[in-house]
Amino acid sequence: PLRAVNLALEALPERGALDPPDNTDAQRALANALGVYDMSAGYKAHAVLPLPATPVNAGLSPNGQYAVALSDNHFHLFDTESGRELASLAAEPSPLSGYVFRDADTMLYAGADGLSAYSFAENRTLWSNEHPATAVVLSADGDTVATVYKDATEALICDSHTGDVRHTVSFDGKRQRVDPNETFSRSTLALLAIDAGGTWLAASFDDGSLSLFGIESGDVLPLIPASDYTVFEGGFIRGLFAFVANRTNGESQLVLFSMSQLDAMSAQSRTPMHLRIDGAGICISSVTTLNRLDPETFAETPLAYAMFDIVNYFRAGNLTLVQTGDGGCVLFDENAVQIADFTRDAAIDFAAVAGDYVLFANRDTPSVQLLHSERRPDAYLFSYDSVYQHTQAHVTADRSSAMLISPRGFQIIHPDGAVYASRELPDMEQMYKQEYERNKGMETLVCTYNDGTVYRYSAFDGDLLSTAEEPAPDPDMYQIFETDDYTVEFPFRETPEIHDRKSGKLLYTLELDGIVSDVTQLDEKLIILYSSADLAERSAVYVDADGRVLADLPQLCDVLPDRTLIFDDGIGNLRQGQLRDLDELRELGRAYQAAH
Repeated sequence: PLRAVNLALEALPERGALDPPDNTDAQRALANALGVYDMSAGYKAHAVLPLPATPVNAGLSPNGQYAVALSDNHFHLFDTESGRELASLAAEPSPLSGYVFRDADTMLYAGADGLSAYSFAENRTLWSNEHPATAVVLSADGDTVATVYKDATEALICDSHTGDVRHTVSFDGKRQRVDPNETFSRSTLALLAIDAGGTWLAASFDDGSLSLFGIESGDVLPLIPASDYTVFEGGFIRGLFAFVANRTNGESQLVLFSMSQLDAMSAQSRTPMHLRIDGAGICISSVTTLNRLDPETFAETPLAYAMFDIVNYFRAGNLTLVQTGDGGCVLFDENAVQIADFTRDAAIDFAAVAGDYVLFANRDTPSVQLLHSERRPDAYLFSYDSVYQHTQAHVTADRSSAMLISPRGFQIIHPDGAVYASRELPDMEQMYKQEYERNKGMETLVCTYNDGTVYRYSAFDGDLLSTAEEPAPDPDMYQIFETDDYTVEFPFRETPEIHDRKSGKLLYTLELDGIVSDVTQLDEKLIILYSSADLAERSAVYVDADGRVLADLPQLCDVLPDRTLIFDDGIGNLRQGQLRDLDELRELGRAYQAAH
């Protein structure tokens, strides 16, 4: 963005009274570069973190404050806000080398001197226990860490605060499955997990078996005998050990094993499954769906629905980041509604979400990409249930309520998202158009049908105010919008024409990739709202008296009488903003230059 801001400001020097007019294209570019009208909570490019070689693993700390990348046999640690590299830690020279965060500021990792602990707060390695490790897993209480070195026949159980070895768990000659080409890619074939209290260890092996090991008792509970299962995923949660086992032919098995009753429930599938544990339950994906299973009630909650097969996923708070089989990456909110698509030209091999950040990397590029969420809390106005699909959103002038409108019906909500009124509209198939009107303190939804029937509903309480029979509208969807000085004529799917209202003279035409839905006049300028042909996306342009576009207004859904702009991000938030004149844009641009 800095380059775009610099170029725009160069084209917008301070001008005297006799100088030619300002460059409106540059004004538009400056507004876009600064993002002054982008009120979405989406993720914007934040930083590119350079690496000495292509990565074999990458991720984020639990709160998103730090990024980690394994490259050239080193763990490279970065501060996500500044993008600055904090440290380069020598790793066990293997792409299998793993790491975990014991807390927000302490990372345990497979170092060149064995299991090691690094403190971000102190910017130093706290200790190394000199026992070689590659796999590193942590108990939920954060006190116990288990390590395995490559395909060793034992695991070490260590104190996560000192690195001291407490126990050695023998695998009785068995070995975990390791990718035969371990010099190239990090293996994700084996399962290694430790329970919350550090008393049980779960491990899968290259003969297709899986067992539970009592760390202190020495008990061994074989759950899967030698088999043709090749990939295992799972973990412990609230008295359960949950895992999936996958065959190369795509068949899979889900097992929920009760640690107290030593009893198991299982389910078979003809398609692969993937399983992760988050704080709220067991996350299970199958083909294109991802659900969370409550470990006590076994109730299912949908987390994601993807276009392509889900191959990996990450949970952070109410967010779910999904990697798909086509190399893409998609983000979903708490209602399983897609809120961002991060798919790139190159496949995304490593991904993570935490705090306000999303991370991406691939095995062919020696860098890590960071994106940052633009939440804009100062612009927040209303929240709503993102499951409710709508094509329009309007806020009453007194800001007491908002109306979400679809051809099927509408909801009236309060600022906290509570639904005050809800109504289904009759004969959706015969709906010609829906218009939101403000007139002398009255705010109404006007629904016009193909036969000329017109229903008017109150925008404050949803009551039906009147029913009228009027002439049938033009079936060709030829629409006319009138303001104080202009008439905007819009033949459906054609170019809008702006005329002088008094003389009828054509002033200009405006190329828009969409259907005009509303027009608002501000002084001699116009804000023209339009939507995509399927009504799924909304936007607007701010044009001067000569039809030159001064600003793009993405996701604009309403303009209040006091000129406040209302934006609908489509994922549960209505936000407010104000138009900026050129002097304000210049000032913001100079401030951006100074900060970067």
